[in-house]
Amino acid sequence: MLLAIDVGNTNISFGVLEGEVLQHHLRCESARSRTSDEYAVLVRQMLDLRRVDLARIDSAIVASVVPTLTDTMVGLVERAFGIEPLVVGPGIKTGMAILYENPREVGADRIVNAVAAHEWVRRQPEPAPRAAPARAHAAEPDRGDHAAAGVIVVDFGTATTFDCVTPKGEYLGGVIAPGIQISAEALFSRAARLSRVEIALPPRVVGRNPVHSMQSGIVYGYAGLVDGLVGRLRRELGYPCRVIATGGLARLIAPQTETIEGVDDDLTLTGLRLIYERNAERGGGHAPLPPAAGGGGQD
Repeated sequence: MLLAIDVGNTNISFGVLEGEVLQHHLRCESARSRTSDEYAVLVRQMLDLRRVDLARIDSAIVASVVPTLTDTMVGLVERAFGIEPLVVGPGIKTGMAILYENPREVGADRIVNAVAAHEWVRRQPEPAPRAAPARAHAAEPDRGDHAAAGVIVVDFGTATTFDCVTPKGEYLGGVIAPGIQISAEALFSRAARLSRVEIALPPRVVGRNPVHSMQSGIVYGYAGLVDGLVGRLRRELGYPCRVIATGGLARLIAPQTETIEGVDDDLTLTGLRLIYERNAERGGGHAPLPPAAGGGGQD
């Protein structure tokens, strides 16, 4: 079994995969003060609670956007499972050319998501039906040729990121916007008469009390941000683009948009599995992934 570890700025995700099947998905806080030994105990206990046979975990891969935690995760795997993990970084085969101006400045998680999203497009050539079709725009390209479509990944993490992949499977770059939780916290802390509220769907767009008004602004405001940016990206790219979302608040925001076609909570773990398989096959990919710059990750 494969242990996939995705280290973000807020949370760390641990996935236990057998073949293509994700058997378990665990999360904990990205606590920079914890040692490898502490993480090793924590992860073994979490897996033990789920009755995972630890002896069957014989491989591991790590993607980290927190440089101080990368070595900690390597130490965790070595101590807890006695194996050396594959670390997403220099020399790793991803199967994806990176066209960023400075490839070292793109977070590893964004490349991993892009790899998984491109595979999603290959396996699902037809778009999923939507209850509310997107509004037509005269300047948008024809979306009829879905088999040759690119993909835009919207990741609702610490930051809200938009990553663009060409129909050929090349990573172009994208957009980084403030995350939903970050924006909400800024609102709560700067407005003296506004109290902290749950980030949830309000009963209507027009709020009739402060709680519903803030929830409307957060949820529908970010839905509008997504639709607006996806529309601009599609028009600038000039070819059909599918849209998939991931991240903690994706299932709340995606149904309120007109552009997101699907949500995959495990997109990053799927990308890690694909990258591990391509490296295990020795030559399955062709493009080494550069190291993420300090603070360059966005999850």
